[in-house]
Amino acid sequence: MNPIPKALRQELSEDEYYKKCCLTGLTRYKIDFHHALCYKGAQINEKWNILPVVWLKHSQEGDTNSIHNCKRTKDIAELIALRRADEKVFVRYAKAKFAQRLKYLEKKYGREGDWNI
Repeated sequence: MNPIPKALRQELSEDEYYKKCCLTGLTRYKIDFHHALCYKGAQINEKWNILPVVWLKHSQEGDTNSIHNCKRTKDIAELIALRRADEKVFVRYAKAKFAQRLKYLEKKYGREGDWNI
């Protein structure tokens, strides 16, 4: 696990996007930062890849459909992160085939919407 650099953590803490869970919209519980994707065995410490997730949907001790307990929820987190990425990300991480992964996930789960997590 790569710790989030101090400057990036500060930036995330000040951004309104990170005040509520990107999966549920909940704000009243503890929000964790989740790295959706890895590259070459390491978490990608870039803003597009770090998602705010309520701890119930993040922790292994959370819900049965939490990111670390449910492939569908993990896939949807990846979809959200990849939708936040710009074209430069797909070029920079070309070997990871993130553009192809995004197309697959959009076809499987839809481009946007209520995924009932």
